[in-house]
Amino acid sequence: MNQKLYDFLGVPAPPLIDIAAVTSACGSSTVAGRYTCTRKLDEDISVGSKVVGIGMHGGVLLATRRATKARCVVKSLDKRNLSRKALKYVKNEVEMYLALDHPHIAQLEQVYETSAQVHLVMEYLEGGELFDRIASRKGFSEVEAARLARQVLLAIAYLHASGIMHGDVKPENFLFEDRESQHMKLIDFGMSRKWDGESKMTDSCGTLLYASPVVLLKSFTTQADIWSAGVLVYALLCGCHPWKGSTNEQVTEQIKQGKTFFYASRWNPLSADAKDFIQSLLTLDPDQRPTASSALKHSWLQLAAPERLLQASLAGQVSSSLGRFAATEPATRACWTLVATCLPKARTNELRNAFLAFDHDDDGRIGLNDFKQALRSISSEDAAPDALFGHLDADSDGRISYREFLAAASYDDSEISEIALRSAFDRFDVRGVGALSSDDFAEVLGEQLYGREVRSLLLDVLGPHNAAKGTVTLEHFRDAVTKSSSVVEIDTQSSAGLSECKMNQATISTSSSSSSIASDIGSESPSTDSLPDLCKEPVKEAGRGGTRTPQTRSFAGLIASFAANCTTTESFASMPIMH
Repeated sequence: MNQKLYDFLGVPAPPLIDIAAVTSACGSSTVAGRYTCTRKLDEDISVGSKVVGIGMHGGVLLATRRATKARCVVKSLDKRNLSRKALKYVKNEVEMYLALDHPHIAQLEQVYETSAQVHLVMEYLEGGELFDRIASRKGFSEVEAARLARQVLLAIAYLHASGIMHGDVKPENFLFEDRESQHMKLIDFGMSRKWDGESKMTDSCGTLLYASPVVLLKSFTTQADIWSAGVLVYALLCGCHPWKGSTNEQVTEQIKQGKTFFYASRWNPLSADAKDFIQSLLTLDPDQRPTASSALKHSWLQLAAPERLLQASLAGQVSSSLGRFAATEPATRACWTLVATCLPKARTNELRNAFLAFDHDDDGRIGLNDFKQALRSISSEDAAPDALFGHLDADSDGRISYREFLAAASYDDSEISEIALRSAFDRFDVRGVGALSSDDFAEVLGEQLYGREVRSLLLDVLGPHNAAKGTVTLEHFRDAVTKSSSVVEIDTQSSAGLSECKMNQATISTSSSSSSIASDIGSESPSTDSLPDLCKEPVKEAGRGGTRTPQTRSFAGLIASFAANCTTTESFASMPIMH
């Protein structure tokens, strides 16, 4: 039924987002605290008037979190003004995006849904697009390009392992966390779709210059993303596209036939490994093209491969820290799943490379074999990996997600900011009444977590002396979370204090956005006049990073040490291939 008809009848429309289905598909720890249809956006977010991007259904506005003063971006969609088809695309995009959880994918941090609107609170990545860096530098060294290419393929490998095709892989859709960072995140899931692993997809998607031949022929699989990655890597190294033509029709015909044009002055100086890597990704037959997982094993990418071994001096300390988390009460671990998402970004940034290093098969999740390999590399003692793994795997799905890893890896920090605690408490407080019920716990965490009925965790948090009260106050929540930690105040008026409290948010962008974000956030977009053969696409909606916070000698610090050891033509410049 159309939203306007519900309004006419005076009855509330059912939520557009099926959060139960999302939770069932990806686990409660991934979705926890990120969707609400009861709490209001303006209770948590102050939305400004500055437009930082233009999407298919409206502007993307710069906003500020009331509790932490951290910047984020908000995209608001009026369900009453969207067609049934548009609503279907929005539902698909939001539900798919909520399920994603990876260091190289920008996070959709929260979704607020009312009877009339859906508000998406997203990460503000202020470092700008990969495209802008290509245009300004006109090509990277092979080592630099390999590092960036590896990030591109890690994001794609995770999506494909999740049965998702991105559908619009290109430099404009990879944004840097900040202007000094080399860490990229993938955005824009408006053209993404689930793939059943067998049938061919037929709806055109993507952008012409990066589109796979089979996408233009409307019969493709997730391997189309690999072709797009090949064009992107060529642009990284050569500063241009591998096509030669003056019209859309000429370029389309070249792509359909797979007739790449490698500019000799830029192509010839490349190493044999680099050439082989690009040519493998641009293999015309999708079945002969490497998967993202196999491409990550190519010899050229070993220039950027991480070191997966801890220093010998750290042996045993990881097992000890994991043991502490494993011995913690399920109620404390459940509360910490949200506290960890509210920790300073600087702290989580220090842990993400460790997650990637633990992930030996590069599928974006840590399996038991990955976990055992990591423990063997840091300890010669029997670390009981199966038991430890079980305590980290909150959803009991046989895999440790990025969020689950961060929750365990950050738990031993001896100091937790009051702001992080309050922010986590507010995520649980879906009704905004200042106290948590068993229904709140179940709505945020699902029915099961760490092998326990979530509703029963309420009594564990309250303790026997307060069980009769039936609700959890902020004090009860603080006690449950900080049994082995101390809470510290952070000055929310100082820039240092603010930067230490930034929470992860995320971005969505569409193929129809049309204004540069780079100029909106304080720097001019590089001119592309000197690079006519590199297509400049419309800028998408963007995201953000953080600053360093003091570390204790904890599992977080230990893992941070681990991470430290890891080592065309203007006429068709803006031509998306629509749904």
